Amino acid sequence: MRSSRALCLAVGVILTMGAAAGPTDTGRAEHRVKSLKITILSTMLADQGVGEWGFSALVEADGHRILFDTGNRPETVLQNARDLKIDLSTITDVVLSHHHGDHTGGLLVLRQELARNSPNALSRIHVAPGIFLSRRHPGSEQEANPIIAMKSGMEKSGAVFVEHRTPGEIFPGVWVSGPVPRPNPEKFWGVPTSIVTKGGLVADSIPEDMALIINTDRGFVLVVGCDKFKRTCHVVRLRTRASVWNFAPTSPAKATADR
Repeated sequence: MRSSRALCLAVGVILTMGAAAGPTDTGRAEHRVKSLKITILSTMLADQGVGEWGFSALVEADGHRILFDTGNRPETVLQNARDLKIDLSTITDVVLSHHHGDHTGGLLVLRQELARNSPNALSRIHVAPGIFLSRRHPGSEQEANPIIAMKSGMEKSGAVFVEHRTPGEIFPGVWVSGPVPRPNPEKFWGVPTSIVTKGGLVADSIPEDMALIINTDRGFVLVVGCDKFKRTCHVVRLRTRASVWNFAPTSPAKATADR
């Protein structure tokens, strides 16, 4: 099944000069990933499988498997994985870039379906602070954060959420950024929503926006969701080998980035 032609994922390669810097200075030898493969399971263009306005990527690094975001519609990632003959049942770890439904919509259905035969499937969810904040759309009193309702269903299934306030290595050479620093003024954060605070509504800057960073011997590979921080953060100071994000035009839903 083919989707209509639309914007989709870009796998970009950015090579910059200068020495590489690690995600954090731990004072120990850094592990560098030798084998890396990224397969797109949800994006806007699909020559194979189902296309949608959403994002999800399977990251395989030295045998460790991570699902980054879970697409928009409940069945998209599940169906595309079946079409591509990819077994998701052996994946324990999920990284959610931010709360938007086009990046989290498939989480609960995926967990429920895969846990029938594999109780540990998608049972550890990595997030950054702010992802569960209550939100509102303009002129509405209804909850605008879909992940809040999903959280209870996930926890009832036995899944746990791991909150990262700082960068952390979740597998050797594979890091989550924690909340990306915002040193510069920002003007665009996507669909206008507000965060509910004790003092009233404030503009939603997507404070939980989080990236995945893979340290390879040829540089860093960045995997991000909507790249809300693209003009504001310091992550580009790294010597970057490749960036994968849901931002610019390219072709298939099955896109792979091999190191």
